[in-house]
Amino acid sequence: MMIYISTKYQEINIFNKVRQLCENLNHNIVCDWTKHKPYKEISREECKKQASEDLEGINKCDVFILIYNGIIGTGMSFELGYAMAQQKQIIVVDLIGDIEEKSMFISLISKNNIVTSFDDLKKLLEVK
Repeated sequence: MMIYISTKYQEINIFNKVRQLCENLNHNIVCDWTKHKPYKEISREECKKQASEDLEGINKCDVFILIYNGIIGTGMSFELGYAMAQQKQIIVVDLIGDIEEKSMFISLISKNNIVTSFDDLKKLLEVK
């Protein structure tokens, strides 16, 4: 399966853990945005290039994984909305346990696709 992983830029260590889990299950990550520079440090043209790559990754993915660790960043929110608009299958990894209190749009995601641990994520991805 083709997978896009969304989390805060500051959570690259969590991104890498989920990427490794996916790759161990023979899934492909469609966009490794961890290689991008922070948007505040680059030109508008480079931002445009990076944003386009991210959206193309979401277009290509079969499954969009949102990793929530206490804060939903603006980029994550945009990516989630875009994935919803593209009717992608969405899995939320809620590491805090309160994401449903943070956004009404989470109610649009099946409760079966909201997990609270990497073990639960692995079980979901093994079924896919």
